[in-house]
Amino acid sequence: MWTGSPFLEMRLGTYFILFATCVSVGRFATPSPFLNSYLSQDDRNSLAKLFDEALTKKSDDIASIHYAAAGYKLLGSPIDAAKAKTACEKAKQVDLTALKDLYHVTGATSALPNCALSSIATAQKTIESAASESQPSALNLLYALETAKNLGLKVNQADFDKALTTAFKDDSSASIAYALVAASLLDKNYATKYFDHIKDFVGQADEVDGKYLQLEGGISVTALGLHGVYSLAEKAGKAPVLKNEEVVKFANYILSRRGAPLERPAFLLLQALNTLAKNPYHVPLTLTLATPLTLDQNKQVQVRVSDVLGDSVGTPTVSLESSTPGALTRRALTKVADDKTNTLYVLDLKNEKLESGFYKLVFSASTKDKKHIGVTNAQVSVKVPTVIAIEDVQVAVFERDLTKPNDYSKVKQGDKLSSVLKLDSHQKLHVKFSVKDQSANKLITVHQAFAVLVHDKTNREVIYVAEADATSKAYLFELDLKTSEKDFGGLTGTYHLRLLIGDPIVSNSIDWHLADVAVSVAPVTPPEIKKSEKIIYDPLPTIQHKFREPEPLPPHIMSDTFTTLCLAPLLLLFILWLRVGINFGNIRFSLWALGFHVGIAAIFGLYFCFWLKLNMFVTLKYLAIIGVPTFICGNRLLRSLHDAKKPKTE
Repeated sequence: MWTGSPFLEMRLGTYFILFATCVSVGRFATPSPFLNSYLSQDDRNSLAKLFDEALTKKSDDIASIHYAAAGYKLLGSPIDAAKAKTACEKAKQVDLTALKDLYHVTGATSALPNCALSSIATAQKTIESAASESQPSALNLLYALETAKNLGLKVNQADFDKALTTAFKDDSSASIAYALVAASLLDKNYATKYFDHIKDFVGQADEVDGKYLQLEGGISVTALGLHGVYSLAEKAGKAPVLKNEEVVKFANYILSRRGAPLERPAFLLLQALNTLAKNPYHVPLTLTLATPLTLDQNKQVQVRVSDVLGDSVGTPTVSLESSTPGALTRRALTKVADDKTNTLYVLDLKNEKLESGFYKLVFSASTKDKKHIGVTNAQVSVKVPTVIAIEDVQVAVFERDLTKPNDYSKVKQGDKLSSVLKLDSHQKLHVKFSVKDQSANKLITVHQAFAVLVHDKTNREVIYVAEADATSKAYLFELDLKTSEKDFGGLTGTYHLRLLIGDPIVSNSIDWHLADVAVSVAPVTPPEIKKSEKIIYDPLPTIQHKFREPEPLPPHIMSDTFTTLCLAPLLLLFILWLRVGINFGNIRFSLWALGFHVGIAAIFGLYFCFWLKLNMFVTLKYLAIIGVPTFICGNRLLRSLHDAKKPKTE
């Protein structure tokens, strides 16, 4: 029980009310997300083209055939008979020992026309094996149950229920998505126990920009998971725990990826959109602008209210809530009489006196069906255009010492000044004009107002901005040739003076050849460009590759003579050995003698390798390794020879 001061209690109550008010205002200040796109006919054509290319270019990939055929079926588009026959033949040739291949084959043959699959002896065993794995995966369980559904086979529900319970322990987004779809394929009494896992899927969604909800894994995981959510909810017979805003954000994300580049995400996207349009619990409405952004003379704004597939949602109540600027009051839209799609509604603004500019219209749409998620605060931008005219045009050339010209030449829009103006570095060019909004009959300023001087021979352009006076809204352009002479690059001659006037709300942009001006400027010596900075567009001369000719070889007799001279010392050695005789008797057979001679032979072999391919550093490294034991063995050998001769000398 509170025992404090009544004054303090009153202050705390006031603070709580203020805090709650701030939270409430903050919540209502944030606009609710809405759907402003749907699967249009252009989107359908693009997806059909993607599926057609998959059947044509990926005819050896059974997964591509499966997703393309199933995608065609969801689009409601017929498959070319020849391509369907080829795809069916390819599917029947696939080895069905693997569960994944069995899943794709049964999916493809179920979607392709006139492609019945004969009975598969091992199908039941392959399907049941998914539930008996030590670590069952949600993906394999999905493959197995979907395959059993396609083949009309019954499975052991208890085994799959047990395996699915284990698979749900993997809390990754992809695994939960697969598991939700797999659970929806079980009987109701088994499927209902997994209903609460829908919260796990929604809880992992990431919000982007306050408009989208997506899961890790992108469009494939998000679309498959959303399909699993509603499939499981429909099997359990109760609505999934999703807020309307969450459904709209999921739908917004899926629609934002309707240009999927591959057949699998494209199929999953279509599957999710069909689920969003046809489930019995949450069907979000979309509101899109059906007429061009720019209003025509009839001033009619048409909007399309449909589901995410672009189909009719009955007879919704569509209203204009507000506009910015606030020229329009709340009113209901009427149905377009000749609309065969039953989705178009029109806002007639013909009797409204709207000033030119951009208007942000806020619409709402709702139905009496509880499953429909209505549209609130749907913002659509339209443009009310206007026609402009250029008035009070004054053109003059005067001495630059004066502040303003003493005499003007006036020109009407569309005409050209008859005389050629002459301008040099001692003069200024003066152009003054006003832009009038003919619809509102008042002077306006525009986003783009340029005075352009175009050389009559080279078409070189010199562009200047005409500035508007903030008070009078009159545009003034003055060119002091002395200070702006560098803009002309020393190019003297006749220039066409043109006025370019444009604005987003102007329907008749103006390009007016106002006058000709003879401009005299001092010639400019072009700066010397370094050779390395020159840009040459002409083709370079062809490079003729010529390899160096080999040096002439000496005559054969000279080569033979040189070889003989090189071998002469070795030949002389053998001759002398024959004359003197080789003393093999003094060789002592010992470890040191063997090591020394092997080392000498290795050193000569190393020299030979050096001559063939080794470099000096590698040779020295190996020589150090061989030389040390050779030196030790040689030293020991010489000592033993010395010791052997010692008794004879005594």
